[in-house]
Amino acid sequence: PWRNYIRFRDRLNGDPELAAVYDRLKAELFERYASDRASYTAGKAAFIAEVLAEPAESDRYRDAIRNQSTVR
Repeated sequence: PWRNYIRFRDRLNGDPELAAVYDRLKAELFERYASDRASYTAGKAAFIAEVLAEPAESDRYRDAIRNQSTVR
């Protein structure tokens, strides 16, 4: 779903080291699968799934806000 695209983008924007790891992965996959788009995309899938499985700091903040009572 589109929310995963947004979460993944936000994780990369919020973590320069993670973004650098992803950039290196994409470069390696491009060298290996330059003429095979399906394999290139499949090669990124595990990394993306792992990133999305880990709660980001922004996710914890959002969840904390949602769990706060609005009635005092």
